[in-house]
Amino acid sequence: NGSSKTGSAASPRAATSECRSACRRNQSTSSGDPTPYRGTLEVTASPEDRVKDAVLSRLWFPKVQNPLRGRLDTGQPKKKGKSYFLPLRFLVPYEKLTLIPEGERMRGRLTLQVAAMDQGGRLSPTRTQTAPIEIPRSAMAETTGKDFLFDTEVELRPVAQVVSFALTDEPSRQTSYVQMPLTVTSGKSN
Repeated sequence: NGSSKTGSAASPRAATSECRSACRRNQSTSSGDPTPYRGTLEVTASPEDRVKDAVLSRLWFPKVQNPLRGRLDTGQPKKKGKSYFLPLRFLVPYEKLTLIPEGERMRGRLTLQVAAMDQGGRLSPTRTQTAPIEIPRSAMAETTGKDFLFDTEVELRPVAQVVSFALTDEPSRQTSYVQMPLTVTSGKSN
């Protein structure tokens, strides 16, 4: 390679000298730019971060996708302190869930991510909740044609807002998204 090596290849001095030589060889570019690295930096987000980004994006650009064939029922908001809590019930057909055998049980998990935006553009933090799924293997036949129920509640401000939901089947990473306008007032939501 034309560079002289001092010491053994395992010595730090030899490795540093070799690296400098390689960098100098890479610095000769047609533009004269001495930057030794001219690659593309690629940042990858975790699956959870990609879902969170989609939840937030859909507050401005609604898009319903429902590969899990889930349904959402909302209850009556309950006031606790200055906030309102909206009861939610997600129903997902068992046949759309990925359940993994672990001994005598079948296990899975659903993750809910929720964010809201009021008419003034104020965003709530994205909140995440999980629901473990655990069924005895012997009971799997009984789930045919039935839904898994995920009951939870979300804290909302008493204003008109758009709420964006994502429900993810963790083992398969299949995610359903829905957005809905809500006006939370004492005793009801519209």
